[in-house]
Amino acid sequence: MADKFTQRTVGIKINRLKRYDAKVVRAVGFKLRPDDEMGLIEVQIAQKGLKAERILFDPLLLKGNTESLEQYVGSIPETEDDASLKEEIAPLSDTEIYSNIVHLSFSGDRAETVFAVFRWYDWVEATAPKSSREVDSADALVLVSTKSFQKKLALELLAAIDDNS
Repeated sequence: MADKFTQRTVGIKINRLKRYDAKVVRAVGFKLRPDDEMGLIEVQIAQKGLKAERILFDPLLLKGNTESLEQYVGSIPETEDDASLKEEIAPLSDTEIYSNIVHLSFSGDRAETVFAVFRWYDWVEATAPKSSREVDSADALVLVSTKSFQKKLALELLAAIDDNS
């Protein structure tokens, strides 16, 4: 007899711990590259006069839950900045930042994209019966940009997540 698995939907609240020591960069360009070895997406963020930041984004959480990101992108009253997507970004930082969640917001002409991280162990515990249904995420890298840059980045992330599925 075959094992039967049931899939259940569990709502998890993500508490963002705003770390004021997280690096803040002014983003002027980006490039996405799949990391096929682990199924991650490398996000390279260009800055003026500085080495580009490298984020290894884990799309596992967003793979089956892109609706909120799609709704947010639809709410940005700008057209995406196609020029922000670069063919090549150099030089790259020697370090990588791991992220498995992204927080986005905008006000006026500015946008903030926060790559953050939570512990998968906490996520597993939060999905258990009788748990708090909450996890904490900590800011890892904060991008300050225009709304049109953020919209293009979010759209490209959605496309990369879809390709990664």
